[in-house]
Amino acid sequence: MNMTLLIAVKKVMWIMAFPLLLATCNKPRFSGEDCLENCIVFKGTLIDTPSANKISGAELKFYYHNIEDGPSIFNRPVYLGITKTDNQGNYSFRFNGEDYKKRGYFEVYAYKNGYFVHPYGAGSFQSITSYNTNKVEFDKPLNTITKLYKETTLSLRVKSNQEPLPFKDFQLDYTVVNGYKFGFNIQFENKIDTLIELSIPVGIPGYLSWEGINYPDRPILSETDTLYSQNGEKLSYEIVL
Repeated sequence: MNMTLLIAVKKVMWIMAFPLLLATCNKPRFSGEDCLENCIVFKGTLIDTPSANKISGAELKFYYHNIEDGPSIFNRPVYLGITKTDNQGNYSFRFNGEDYKKRGYFEVYAYKNGYFVHPYGAGSFQSITSYNTNKVEFDKPLNTITKLYKETTLSLRVKSNQEPLPFKDFQLDYTVVNGYKFGFNIQFENKIDTLIELSIPVGIPGYLSWEGINYPDRPILSETDTLYSQNGEKLSYEIVL
């Protein structure tokens, strides 16, 4: 076989194998139930915030990230498996960890319809915790208690009635009491009229703050208001500049 033909054959084999490689990466390596020795064990509980009720039926996915061997298309996260929380909001996932001790970390993702961890990526699996491999010991459970927020929606409209505005940068922040802070920046030249959909938690007050800025000067405009969805009702709010 000449060199040109050999290269062509290798290209064809790679093209045929690549979809299979992708499909294989989407298959879980373990059931999460069967391990007798040298086991890595993830345990935890998901609870509702602020009620502290246990969340049953939530799905959890487990991944291993190997960073010791450097970046590579063959070095993508290893999908270890999936499980669900029981009626008490508890989960457990165990597997033989002999092949997963290289420098890197394990990451746990959770999903429950109507709940979220952070507004960015709400409605999908979201990371809830991670563990460095050098902190993991065989047959010693890693326990985590994770708070999830029950989700509702804030429809936020920002518009201006003056043109031009005295600032070009507009910063919005939504801060949950004893929780996360989520911010975003809007840049514009003249008028503005935009609608933003934001996931916010039910039953927890939040502070909506906004500033109009011409960097590096001090804010020209700075205001704050409190928003609260007590029973899951969707909220609408309008900021007129």
